[in-house]
Amino acid sequence: MKIAISATGRGLDSKIDAKFERCKFFLILDIEKNSLLSFENKTKDRPHEIGGTLGPLIIKKGIDTIITPDWA
Repeated sequence: MKIAISATGRGLDSKIDAKFERCKFFLILDIEKNSLLSFENKTKDRPHEIGGTLGPLIIKKGIDTIITPDWA
């Protein structure tokens, strides 16, 4: 199972970022492999249509669950 978390930084000690589409970083926890992948959200400053970019990314990464206070 892979869990995506909107985060303010790259590590597990980072806080959850308030908005998924505008977060600074994504953390992806792979529970089965006991691994962590983090990467910068390069689409966060786009004026609109971020979801069209993030949706395929979530599918490509095989995300099962998302933890975030707010999607937009």
